[in-house]
Amino acid sequence: MTTTLAWALTERAAVSRRIRDAHQGCLVVGASGVGKSTVVRQALTTAGRPFVVVHGFEGLAAVPFAALNGALTERADPDDPLDADVVRRLRGWLRELVATDHAVVIDDADLLDPPSAGLLSYAAQTEGLVLVATMRTGHQLPADLERLALHRSWPTVAVDPWGLADLSAAAEATLGAPLDPALATELLELSAGVPLLVRELVLDGVDAGRIHRDRDRWTGSPSVSSPEAAARLVGRRLPSGGPALVVLQTLALTGQIRLTLLDRLAPQGVLVELDAQGLLDF
Repeated sequence: MTTTLAWALTERAAVSRRIRDAHQGCLVVGASGVGKSTVVRQALTTAGRPFVVVHGFEGLAAVPFAALNGALTERADPDDPLDADVVRRLRGWLRELVATDHAVVIDDADLLDPPSAGLLSYAAQTEGLVLVATMRTGHQLPADLERLALHRSWPTVAVDPWGLADLSAAAEATLGAPLDPALATELLELSAGVPLLVRELVLDGVDAGRIHRDRDRWTGSPSVSSPEAAARLVGRRLPSGGPALVVLQTLALTGQIRLTLLDRLAPQGVLVELDAQGLLDF
């Protein structure tokens, strides 16, 4: 059996407030899977600030303007001809974002190709483009963004792992009833408070019947017993073949891609299922 539960999003009010108050931009840091991208999107949405997302990808970090071109291609009208001059095209798009009061969210900013980082930094300094960058703890921004962060005095906003109260609240919002305290403690120990791992532990435990509802609360035990096994749960959701695997492999190589192109790789039902599992973000 596969659970149909959708994991509920919970707001980190203090972190969101710091991001909303950073009018010159900011850097959001935290461990992998801790929810940096989610909290940035929530903060900007709550503030009513439109935004676009530019992704850094390790496999494309050496390709000039790969990140910005990917983001522009995803949003561009396919019927509008694009300027053949890539720099002029991207600068024009960034000016349009400033004119419409859009912010730019840079996911995994440490993996951004240097030309994209340079152009974003230039637009921030000369046009007033607001950038919100996310990065895993211990990594470093590209040189142009590092200089911009110093020049603009970007605050560094840390997204910490969940504590027991945060974990319990998120699980209750998803499951509709509180967790037994012993189960909540066990989930915290196995996940180290990383929301991505908490989600996988809970949903996998419900699927396996190890976590179940007993009258007014959820009780039981996760189906794994070590942090290493908990981390492997994330990989178990990945498809082993077929159109779903083709979609994920293509995205791993190309970064962002227009939805109409994804439709040619897989039926819509496959894309919807990947999105429901948190493996694809429309």
